[in-house]
Amino acid sequence: YTSSRDQFNMAGGITALDDAIREYLFFRGFVNTLKQFETEKKEDRDKELNANKIVDYLIQCVERLDFTELRSFWTHLHERFFSRLNNDNRQAAYKFETSLLRLYLVHATAQGRHDEVKTFFHEMSSVLSVKKEWKDWFVLPFTKNPETNPAFRIYFSREWYQTFNASLRNFFNTIFTYLPKPSLLNFEQEQSRMQSIAAENHHLHNQLATTKSSLAAAEQQIQQLEVKLTSQEAANIPAMSLNKSKGKKSQKKKSPEEISITVAPADKATLSAVSGESVSVKRTEVPSAFVDASGEGILIPYPVGPEGKSPFFPVSQEVYNGHNHPITHCSFSPNASRIASVDSDSLLKVWSSSSTQNTVASYQSKSPILCMDWVSPADSLLLIGCADNKIKMFDVNSQMCLWDIIADNKNLRRVTSLSCSPSGSKFVYATSYTPGVAGGRLSAMVQSWRPQDNMKSTTGTLAVWDMKSNAKEAMLVMEHGSPAINCTSFNHNGNLLLTGGCDGVVRVFDISTQECLMSWTACANGQIYCAQFSADETSCYTMGSDGQFAQWSLHKNGKKMAEYSIHSDAHQPLYQWADTGSHATHTREVTKARLFALEAEGHHILTAGAKQAIIYQLSPELKTALTISGHEGPITSVDWSGLMNYSTCVTGSVDHTVRVTNLLKQ
Repeated sequence: YTSSRDQFNMAGGITALDDAIREYLFFRGFVNTLKQFETEKKEDRDKELNANKIVDYLIQCVERLDFTELRSFWTHLHERFFSRLNNDNRQAAYKFETSLLRLYLVHATAQGRHDEVKTFFHEMSSVLSVKKEWKDWFVLPFTKNPETNPAFRIYFSREWYQTFNASLRNFFNTIFTYLPKPSLLNFEQEQSRMQSIAAENHHLHNQLATTKSSLAAAEQQIQQLEVKLTSQEAANIPAMSLNKSKGKKSQKKKSPEEISITVAPADKATLSAVSGESVSVKRTEVPSAFVDASGEGILIPYPVGPEGKSPFFPVSQEVYNGHNHPITHCSFSPNASRIASVDSDSLLKVWSSSSTQNTVASYQSKSPILCMDWVSPADSLLLIGCADNKIKMFDVNSQMCLWDIIADNKNLRRVTSLSCSPSGSKFVYATSYTPGVAGGRLSAMVQSWRPQDNMKSTTGTLAVWDMKSNAKEAMLVMEHGSPAINCTSFNHNGNLLLTGGCDGVVRVFDISTQECLMSWTACANGQIYCAQFSADETSCYTMGSDGQFAQWSLHKNGKKMAEYSIHSDAHQPLYQWADTGSHATHTREVTKARLFALEAEGHHILTAGAKQAIIYQLSPELKTALTISGHEGPITSVDWSGLMNYSTCVTGSVDHTVRVTNLLKQ
């Protein structure tokens, strides 16, 4: 259980908020409202969510032998709080109820109120007679000196009473700590977020200073190499054939900007011979910080634009090696201070984005994790969707699942997509069902496959879950049947929801009215794998099984604005999974990882590749801006977080690693 500090902050926050409301009502002259507020506050059965006040009131009911009020108040607590807990915590609440009733009987017996004991069993006999733990207690009214009887002696001891009292207070402290708070009580989280932003700014300033030093050193090395290249050309070194025509006195000198250079820390640059062909390539700069132990550069910027320079300068790259199986998902937290990653063995890891050596939390799921999303605006809660039809809320700080729900009342459903609204008040989830495909542990990745072949019979549901009431708010009705939804994405304020389905249709929903505003077919003979709003939210981008990356207008009901030809690996990080101990594949699961991520300004896109992540510049035609190398297998998930001219890319791969690449925009 947690300490009382968080509970103290919660209770103190409610008291401060009540005072602020009282002051506001008085200032506005809402006298009648203020009187009603004071009246209801006096009758507050929640006791300001203060664990000490609640436990004290329960003990008072026991001491007064007011059994009617004791049952009424506990029933209120059950309906208000206990019913929303997960199975483990609901079982704990039941055990505390049993101990509380036994305390009532012990106190009545000790006071010689045998009439109250008989009344208790008369009213509760129908409920307690079927429970094994109460079998021995029905003889209590007929037992002489029960305080010495081995069956009851412990409950008459002061040690048992003190232990029960302290445990009950800790239990209430715990459940109140993890209750969804109204936005007015989130000022502490906002303060923590501002402190985190300030710390991040300080960190970025330090990195910028280091980058400037690296740039100066790299420029000096380039100048030295240019001098060497000029002298080599003058001496007619055969390492580069200049295609001199016989009889010509001279050849036009190549510009230093036309020489391809990879700067290594030990200055081991060599020139490969190109027999009989002219060479005209642009210069590539790779700082010494990006060269691995073998001396080869791992970040390769490609020229783009009329200036012939990459718009991004690679600052550093770190590798997270906390997984022993292929990566299926990786994602930044809302404030980008943490990264969550999942592998094919359903192991969830949360770690610091600034240090890949710092693992914050781990969680091993019994069922395959098919999707996940962070709960905004904090960086401590994660939603997890599993193949066993369950959605779990994972708390990073306590490394516990706070609750889990059954996503759909039908069997063999799988949770295929999760998206939390930016406000954190609700989330959307999608489930799917394919005949012959069920959940199971996935332990090895084999070959690529085309999932649309077995998706024709797949059906799905799409629902909205209210996190404040912890209940399903609505089922979103989809036109053209009930296809499985592969991807979901909210706009900046959570009013609009963008979805892509296995039927190739893109849908936009109004969350406030729960209606489908528009829909159109984006992939006629396949399905949509990934869909995201553009930066200005006037359009959206989609990637489907047809291999096309397209932009669609939201103002003109899905009119195609642009269609880009993209590398073939960008739309195929979907794999067939098999149990390593089996000789044949009986179960196949489709992991809907994030296939592309947009830059914050919306001018560039990060995509997955065979062994590289490629950043393209979005223009009338896609132009390669940067290639991020280092992985030894196909990339399955990408994410991009940026602040002004400094941004960070995260890529997960089949090679069991997650790489974090820091970029500086030039």
